[in-house]
Order: sequence, then C-alpha cells, then structure tokens
Amino acid sequence: MAGDTLASLGQKLTDLFASVYAGGNPDVSLGFLPFCAAVPDDIVQGGIVNPARMGAFLTANFDYPFALSPGQNTAFGQDDRYGPASQIYSTAATLAQPAFAPGSDAAKRLSAEIAMAQSVLSPAGVAVGMTCEPDDWVQTGNTGYWTTFDSTQTQTLPQAQGAQSGTAAAGTVPARVFNPQIWTIRSQAAAPLVSGAAPHTGSPAVSVVSARPMLAAMAVRPELAQHAMIEPRPQFAAMPVRPVLPIHVPVQPAPSPPPAPSPPPAPTSSVTIHFEHMAVTIGYTAAGLSIWDGVFLADQGWYISGMARGGLLPAPGAAASTGAALVYGLPISIVVVRNVTIGVKWSGQDQASLGTSGGFLGPFSLGTPASTAPDGTSTYTRLGMQVVAVLCSHLPVLPPIDAPDLAAQAQANGGVPGTSQAQQGSAVSSGGASTPPPASSGGTNQSPAGASGAQTASAASANAAPTPAANAAPAASPS
Repeated sequence: MAGDTLASLGQKLTDLFASVYAGGNPDVSLGFLPFCAAVPDDIVQGGIVNPARMGAFLTANFDYPFALSPGQNTAFGQDDRYGPASQIYSTAATLAQPAFAPGSDAAKRLSAEIAMAQSVLSPAGVAVGMTCEPDDWVQTGNTGYWTTFDSTQTQTLPQAQGAQSGTAAAGTVPARVFNPQIWTIRSQAAAPLVSGAAPHTGSPAVSVVSARPMLAAMAVRPELAQHAMIEPRPQFAAMPVRPVLPIHVPVQPAPSPPPAPSPPPAPTSSVTIHFEHMAVTIGYTAAGLSIWDGVFLADQGWYISGMARGGLLPAPGAAASTGAALVYGLPISIVVVRNVTIGVKWSGQDQASLGTSGGFLGPFSLGTPASTAPDGTSTYTRLGMQVVAVLCSHLPVLPPIDAPDLAAQAQANGGVPGTSQAQQGSAVSSGGASTPPPASSGGTNQSPAGASGAQTASAASANAAPTPAANAAPAASPS
C-alpha cells in the first residue's frame, strides 16, 4: 500500500481486527495497546511449553482491569489502583450477599449463583492460575493457527451482520474509529499517550478516586484482607517477563469540554507491513474449570457488608486527552502477531520522531533497520511474537449497590461512612432506587466471554444501581 498514510494503516488494521475478533457483542471490545507486549522466548523450553512461565507471562500482563475506549478501539493500559482482577473477583465472590428479602425466589436464585461462584473459586489443594487456549500457540511450528496480513494485497473483510438481509454489502463492514494517538511513530522513550496520565507514583496526576477503595475497606473491616486475593503463586515471582506498560488514565473527566480530536498524523513517504496474526483465549481456571462466573458478577442484586457501591471497582470517567468515554475491561483474548516486516521510507519528521534507538510504529515494535535500499526505504524485521491488542469483556461497577449497613456504620463512625464513594470523590453515582432485576437461573458457571449475555442484560442498569428491597433485612457480616 505504498503511499498510504499511517492513518490509513491504522484504519485498515482496526477494521480487520475488530471484524475478525470482536464480533458484534456490544459488551466485548477490541483495544489496540499503546505498546506491544513481547512474548518471552523461554516460554518454550526443549520444544515443550513451560506452563509456569506461560502463567507468569499472562498474569504479569493481563491480570488487571484495562482502561478501554470502545469508541476508539484503544486499550490505554492496565489500571492497578484497585488490585489485580483476580483479587477483585475473589473478594466479590467470597463476600457477596443478596440484597433481596430473605426467603424470596430472587434471594434463593442469587444465593445459588453466589454459592456456585464460591464452590469453584479455590477448590481445596487446587492451584488457581491464568491459562490459555490453545495452550501451545507459542510453538513456532503451529502454522495452522496463523493468518497472514500483507498491506500490499487486497484484504477481504468478513461479511457484516445484516448483509444477507440487504442492509449491508457482502464482504464489507462498517468502518471503526481508530485512535490517531496509537497510529504514530514513537521512540523507545516516548511519553505516555494520554496527556496528564503520568506513571503511577502513589498520587494520581489529577483528581481521581482517593487512595485505594479496597484498602480503605480493609481498614474499616480487617476481615476483608483474608479474602482479598487468589492464593499467590510464588514460582511466578522470578519469571523474566516484559509487562505491558501501565498507563494510568484519570477516572474523572476534566470539567472543561474535551478538545477536538487530533488530526490524522502526517503521511510518511511510504509504508508497507507484513505479519501473521491470531487470537488466543485467556482466563482463570482451577482443575480445568473456569473460576470466573460472569453471571454472578453481572447481577445487580448483591452487595458487600460495610462497602459502598464501587468499593472494589468504580466506573471510570474519560480519557483526559480525547474526552473519549472509558470502560473497565477484563482481557479474555489477546491478539498476537509474529514475523513482522515493515518497510518505511521516512520523511524527515518521522525520522526525528523515531530517534536513534528504535521505537514503535503504532503498537508494533521496531528495532534497528535490517537493510536500507538505495531509494531510502528502510526494512525492519521482528520474527518474535508480540501482543498488539486485547479483546476485553466490559466489567460492571463492583459491588453494584451500597451495603444496607452503611448508615449504621456511618453513625458509629460519627457520621462518616468507612468506604463512602462520596467521601472518596468518586464519579460513581448511587443512582435511583429500584428493585434488582432478575438474571438467568442460578448456578451457571461461565467464563468472561460466556457471560457477555448477562452483562448485556444488566448494561442498562450499570449506571443506576438499585438499592435493596424495602423488606430486605441486612445480612450478617461474613466472619
């Protein structure tokens, strides 16, 4: 595609990956990473995949909520202020209590969902860890897993939904919006993509939810600390991995109107790119079973005693630089590329942006050029595997409603609730009173991908949390 700009390359890859991997589920979003995550070569040892090293790579890079802009197909990076996603889920499943009237059908249904989530969370003597499918995708000889992309060739996108009924032409999909901040040329020392989102140093760059809500809750109720995490895996501690660069996005939008979108980047003289790509499903399992129950998590009818709505995970705000609405997402698949070859004839501005130590073209890692042609075209080659995008299931506000004992706790504390979101300056609102909606029948254990239907059903109520039923008695605090 000689002569195309980086903007057109970003648009083409956004359309392709979103069409192939994201499907039409509104609660699952594809997000390109600002910088790729290189896959360590030593995961494969003696021709065999080392499961401990694979688990270490997945845990270090993907066991955190990701700040996503679904409208721009961008994953700004991990947000570690609320702890790993496995800890958030473990605490929710262990301490959740139904908000319905005791003995009611709704309370029985939700109690069954909670009991099922707890039963598979951590079976006695069984380690819980992150796994992937296929589990041998890192072995270079598995050529059948990979699909080739070449920008010099015409790419046929999957048929859009509704094409058979005449609402869209076969072989086409609606264009997705890409983030021009991703599709630029950056040096290895490039600043974070989100203006005002400095690396986390303990104090956010702008006003955000104060401190760490989970830690604040533990200070009020020390027993929370006993359930705050899945059993640690010490053998992973020394694994040499390169985690995704965390880019901490403000969780409150700026008070002023967002600036206009940045113009597309200036074109390079020419750009061509060739690579192979595939998607790998990831998740949390114990004894071969998924421990992540999306049906329970998406239900809007549970609370944690002594904790306000959003005490585990609040709702994010907007990206400071673009004003794009953000959601938190749990990575359920990763998009991996390998055998990347990029040919670029640099303009002077592009060469200055790249610097002298290599850098990135979009999320793709560049090293030093393997060769330079007489016409000035430089060719970069990366044979190793890189994770350039994640497919994330949207996470709801957790817990979804305030605990009914917060008022009593506030009175005991002199009128100051221990984990009140109002005290923390959160952008999350407790919403109007309503009865928690029924979900699917209890006891169904699903992976994050399988839970998207339940999340869709509860999406409308995610920003207006129901309060407990009027005749619901506060449940006793867990021991």
